[in-house]
Amino acid sequence: EQVVIRNVAPAKAKEAVSEPSPAPAPKPAEEPIAEPVAEPEPATRQPQFDRFTIGVRGGAASLMQDLGEFGKGKIGFDALLDLQYAHYWLTKRENYVGVLTGASVGYARNSLSGKYVTEYDAPTVDGTLHYAISSDMESLTMGQVQVEVPLFFTLITKGGFFLNVGPKVMLPVYSHFKQTLNKVDITASLPKEGATMVNELITGRLVNDQKDLSGKWKNADVHIMLAAELGYEFALKSGNSFGIGVYGGYSVWNNYKNKAEIPSFIDIVPPTETSDAVVTATPVSDVHMNKLGYFDVGIKLAYHFNFKK
Repeated sequence: EQVVIRNVAPAKAKEAVSEPSPAPAPKPAEEPIAEPVAEPEPATRQPQFDRFTIGVRGGAASLMQDLGEFGKGKIGFDALLDLQYAHYWLTKRENYVGVLTGASVGYARNSLSGKYVTEYDAPTVDGTLHYAISSDMESLTMGQVQVEVPLFFTLITKGGFFLNVGPKVMLPVYSHFKQTLNKVDITASLPKEGATMVNELITGRLVNDQKDLSGKWKNADVHIMLAAELGYEFALKSGNSFGIGVYGGYSVWNNYKNKAEIPSFIDIVPPTETSDAVVTATPVSDVHMNKLGYFDVGIKLAYHFNFKK
């Protein structure tokens, strides 16, 4: 029996089932690229600028009067208004240097106190009178209106500190005094006769109206001073600035000359056969002031108007 062999196609292999591919991961959101922000350029310092200043200052002051043995001066005060102009140049170290001038006007005053004692002989028709005069000076106030013109080297550091230093001319334009005498005693004695008289009209007595004197006194016409101002200034949004500091000045020369030739500020013309003694009082400043000076020190406030070139 014939066997027929047939070709039988093999069974198809079981198709592999592909598992679904995972969903692609979402791309991370791209961050916006930050555009570089330009840093503000630092404010450039002007190579030069001008400045006008209005300021006030005040503190302790003295005319430094030398009254010899008669009395001592007391510290007084001064107060001034400053009007100043300056021009500045920028240095390589970012500081400003310049020249400052202007004018200041104000008032200064101080007082003195002391005790006056003197003795001398005066010939009269009745013989030689020996006079002994004593007085307490209750007060002597001396003041002056003054104008100052500076010529300063000026410096402003990058940190805001300032320095003004140099000479200035000080001109007293009006000077006045007020003098009050207290406990005035005039003793006159005739040694040969043994007679002594105190505050008698015939030998000399100061009346009340003569114990209070006031008026003008001869001051120096000009002082040359060395002065300085030192402090710190604050920049303002307006472009201007405000400064606070200290100041000081000292008179190194003045043309004061005391030409008074009166030996005593209480002067007596001795009595005669027909008249009593005549007593006059003279301002102490006109008689006993040998030298004159000036110094001051205090606090200064200023507002600066800055003008760029």
